[in-house]
Amino acid sequence: MTNNYQNMEVFGAGAWSGLGMGVKKDKDDENPDGLSVEENPDRASAIIDLVHGRINAAYGASYEEGITRRTVVNVPSRSTIQMNRIFGGAYGIKNSVPCDVIEAHVNFSSNQALVGNYRDGIYGGNNNYRRTLYSFVNINAPVFYDKYQEYYGKVFGAGYGQDTWSEYTVVNLNDGAKVYEAYGGGNAGMVLNKASVAKWKAQEQEQEKTLYTAIDNYTEADLQKIESKLVKPNRLGSITNTNVNINQGGSVSGYYYKGDLSGGYCYGGGFGSTANVSGTTYIGLHGGTVAKDLYGSGYGGSVLNKYESKTDSTFTASTNVYIEGGTVRNVYGGGYQGHV
Repeated sequence: MTNNYQNMEVFGAGAWSGLGMGVKKDKDDENPDGLSVEENPDRASAIIDLVHGRINAAYGASYEEGITRRTVVNVPSRSTIQMNRIFGGAYGIKNSVPCDVIEAHVNFSSNQALVGNYRDGIYGGNNNYRRTLYSFVNINAPVFYDKYQEYYGKVFGAGYGQDTWSEYTVVNLNDGAKVYEAYGGGNAGMVLNKASVAKWKAQEQEQEKTLYTAIDNYTEADLQKIESKLVKPNRLGSITNTNVNINQGGSVSGYYYKGDLSGGYCYGGGFGSTANVSGTTYIGLHGGTVAKDLYGSGYGGSVLNKYESKTDSTFTASTNVYIEGGTVRNVYGGGYQGHV
């Protein structure tokens, strides 16, 4: 396989523009089927199929600026792609410039593809800056980064980098999935619920800063309608900001390195001291296998009300771990060096 493109990065949207906003809903030359975006969401989506070759990374959305309505990044069942990272979201250069995704989907279905390493892998959110509101990561096959050694990569519901954030994440480890570790949160990236985002925005305005830029000024999308369609209760009947579902046949397996089992942990939160969840987390073991332990919070990242004041508490941060069936060694409501 050629290495000519091993440093290349692929973006589903533009360098300085998003995709899918303002798409016509009426039947005409641009929309021959006459279906709305709600009826046929692919009409307003950036879709990437990673089939073959060796590249560095793929992003569902844009590089520096732009709002993308919906992204879909697919690794199909017979794909032989080799790469370091997959992001459902965008890149982003600073938080004062919107580089956002409303809805991101990553579908990984190949046992021949190679992605990530024991520190890296698949992300539902952004890299570097800005946010993906709603991200869904579906793992249907082993996430190998070295198939010969049977070494697996990591999976994150949110983004990479302390200046990224998501609002709602879902990671589904389905039949055939094997990963080194799984996180509902990000790799240094945050998850902020709507109340936290509103308080952050208010604080920025009070201090006359321009770090936070609202998405509302840049899109006509009905975010409330989109949210009602995408955000669903977990098996406990509650809505949580991060959700990891380890389903029948899915596995957080880790791998053996020099005779010892490495990895094999699942976290409702994120990895790293800045990977906080300002909201609620959920891990559901629904018939799958976890080689070691489940943690409701993060590895270093906490679950908290980030912008709470003594006189104004808008919600109670919480973790939820539900064992419906399956195999696991230990279960912790808190985190590994991640507070609740």
